[in-house]
Amino acid sequence: MSYEAVAGSTLRGGWPVTPMPNDILAIQYLYGANMRYRTGDDVYTLVADGAYRTLWDAGGVDTLDGSQLLSGTTISLVPGAFTLHGPRSATAVAFNVVIENAIGTRGNDVLRGNGAANVLAGGQGNDELIGGGSSDELRGGDGADLLKGRAGADTLLGNRGSDRFYFDARDLAINGGPGLDQLDLIGRGQKLDLTLLDDARLMGMEMINLTGTGNNTLILDVNEVLGISPTNNTLRIMGNAGDRVDIGAGWHEAADRSIGGQLYHQYTQGSAVLLIDADISVLA
Repeated sequence: MSYEAVAGSTLRGGWPVTPMPNDILAIQYLYGANMRYRTGDDVYTLVADGAYRTLWDAGGVDTLDGSQLLSGTTISLVPGAFTLHGPRSATAVAFNVVIENAIGTRGNDVLRGNGAANVLAGGQGNDELIGGGSSDELRGGDGADLLKGRAGADTLLGNRGSDRFYFDARDLAINGGPGLDQLDLIGRGQKLDLTLLDDARLMGMEMINLTGTGNNTLILDVNEVLGISPTNNTLRIMGNAGDRVDIGAGWHEAADRSIGGQLYHQYTQGSAVLLIDADISVLA
């Protein structure tokens, strides 16, 4: 089936310029899929042109590129999902098509991966990057981004903004980069032992949030504070009652500090400074 604009129509909307996902699925059911179409490494640039289209791509390592768009959107690599770009423009990925990579717009985006190994790159806004079911690379842009690797041995990379990262023990590496960055320990009864992690797996963090859904544990020592936050040698730990931190030996208690109305106990050891939410139990 095909779609075209009706001459003289007063309707305001985008017009389909290709068959839509279910149409392609029906055509392929009857005639089979063309597996020789678009087998290279293709880049599909999203533009606000008033058209609705579906991408059929039979192979290669491909990219959905929103970098020319000013306004933020949700860019999804999931087969069958639509990405809106402009008031009357949208692009869908056909069923049984794998698009591996996505680049965000200049606004605030949500980038969502699929089951392949994805590279998701945020743009200039405050973006949320969500990996899929494989080993993905998530690259924060210039804004304050949220990076969630989900399944797989993911690599999460921050940029100049103040970014947040969801911790997953399967992650290959998390690097906050410049800015005031935060690692979130999600869930209940979680335990993160920084002394057992290779230094290269977790870098560039100024804050760790244990809040999750309760009763989480963090284990560290002075070397981890110096290694994880090398720019100012200060690590702030947030949490609530039920969470606890084992800080190791050699720390000295200093004057408490208040940040944003929250009281923090302060510990020092050489050039290292540790600030721990007063609601958290501290073991030494």
